[in-house]
Amino acid sequence: SLNLNNISLNISVNVNETMPNLLILNFNNNPICNLNLNQSNSIMVLHLENCSITNNHLDNQIIFSSLIHLMILNLNHNKLTTIRKKYFEKNTGISNLYLSCNLIEFIENDSFKSLIFSNLDLSLNRLKIFSNKYLYFSYFYANFNIDVRYNQLL
Repeated sequence: SLNLNNISLNISVNVNETMPNLLILNFNNNPICNLNLNQSNSIMVLHLENCSITNNHLDNQIIFSSLIHLMILNLNHNKLTTIRKKYFEKNTGISNLYLSCNLIEFIENDSFKSLIFSNLDLSLNRLKIFSNKYLYFSYFYANFNIDVRYNQLL
């Protein structure tokens, strides 16, 4: 865990070679500039809470699409304004996605299409509309939870 180090991180790691049995990776509370976890087949939980992540980071510098066993992704308390369809399309195993306390105003249709949810937290953002088009053809567990509290829903 690199929690609370307050260092600016540029990370590129081949986890399969250096830490093949790593299941949980916690970078909370560090401003991450670049993150590439090259073919990290073992990671199931990735914490990126309060890392100053923007959409530009997700579009260009933060790559977690190779995390084929990722089940829990925590992106709470960042600076995301938009959720794009491409962010999660290769992470089909994500069942718990935490996006609370960002600045999210817009979600592209089918952004969560490939995911099988048990928890989706979009609370404390700036959403004005929440549509089932975001979840079109998503699969849900029986006890699926979606949290959109404290948004600006009309």
